[in-house]
Amino acid sequence: MNLRLFDIGGDKIPNWAQKAKSEIRSPLGLRGIRSCDILKTAFENQLNAVAQISPKVKVGIVLPMISYPEEVANFKRFFNKISPGDHSNIIWGSMVETPSSALLIKELYKYADFVRIGPGDLSQFTLATLREHIYPDNLSGDTLNPAVIKLIKMVMTEAKKQHKDANMCLDVEPRLPLLKKLLAVGVRCFNVSPESIPVVKNLINSIK
Repeated sequence: MNLRLFDIGGDKIPNWAQKAKSEIRSPLGLRGIRSCDILKTAFENQLNAVAQISPKVKVGIVLPMISYPEEVANFKRFFNKISPGDHSNIIWGSMVETPSSALLIKELYKYADFVRIGPGDLSQFTLATLREHIYPDNLSGDTLNPAVIKLIKMVMTEAKKQHKDANMCLDVEPRLPLLKKLLAVGVRCFNVSPESIPVVKNLINSIK
């Protein structure tokens, strides 16, 4: 089981986080784990819940909005401080949503056991354009910007070298032409709705 920690900010601000709205509402503000200092209690509650179930089930903790590899190491120390004990059943993952996390993927894998690529934010920050202003063909349509594809390829190439798990947080069924490009750069795991599995499976088999 993988649990993505609070990714609060931008247009995703729940009522209980409204007090920090001015600091987290910008896409370039204190999003993801950057908001930990101002929403510390919320993160502590979430992590304590993970610590309680981890003896019974293997849990992957996914850290959103990572920019520097050291942020993963720092967050691990934060977790061990608030919840000391045996955490051998917990593995650590990082979202790759920023160009810096993709460019520093070799170093990031020193601290992260796996990564999840978020193409929406990765496109937004790579192209310096808000998600809602990116041309559909470059985000929600049939393809991704070539610069974003190159960053994804870097992540997948390094994952293969280091025998790490990496996949895409993207429903590929409406974007079947994009699936072929992602397969070409090494992506092997996708989000697919149950009813779309036969369609995607047949397409992958036809490419082979």
